Amino acid sequence: MYELTVVKGGVKLQPSKDGSCVPYSVDSPPPLASAPGATHPTFCGFPKSGIDGLNRTLDGVGVTIAELATNLSRLELHRAVVDKTELTGKFDLHLSWTTGVPTSLTNAPSADDPNAAPPPASPAGLSIFTALREQLGLKLGSAKGPVEVLVIEHIEKPSAN
Repeated sequence: MYELTVVKGGVKLQPSKDGSCVPYSVDSPPPLASAPGATHPTFCGFPKSGIDGLNRTLDGVGVTIAELATNLSRLELHRAVVDKTELTGKFDLHLSWTTGVPTSLTNAPSADDPNAAPPPASPAGLSIFTALREQLGLKLGSAKGPVEVLVIEHIEKPSAN
C-alpha cells in the first residue's frame, strides 16, 4: 500500500471556493436531463481523469484528500492509498503526469520487488510520484498495512429455475 503525506514545503492545493461546484447526494441527486446546449454541472468530489496517449490528468473541484487517494489507487497505482495528510476541507486540483515513467523516489517500490529501489526518472515526463510532489505538495510512500481482500469460498452454477 502507499501512504499519502504532505511534503516538507507544504501543500500546493487550492481550497475550493463556496459555490464552485454542485454538492451531490444519493438521497437527493440533481436531475440528469439538461437543456440542449447546456453544460453539465461540476459536481463536488468527482475528479475527472483525462488520457492523451501516455499523458494523464486528474482535475477536480471540491475534492477531499480521501477522494484523491481513492482515485490515485484506481487510476494509476493499483494499490491501496491511505490518506495520512491530516488535511481537512475540500480542494480544487489539477494533476498531470505520464504513465509508465519510472519513479524517482527511493521509497516507491517496483511491482515485481517491493523492496527494490526504482530506476531513475525518465526525461519523457513526470511520474505520478514526482507530479504529486511538484504539483500538489503531496508525497506517496511505500507502507505495509491491512488491505481489503475478497475471498470466494464456494461457487455453484445457478439452478435452472
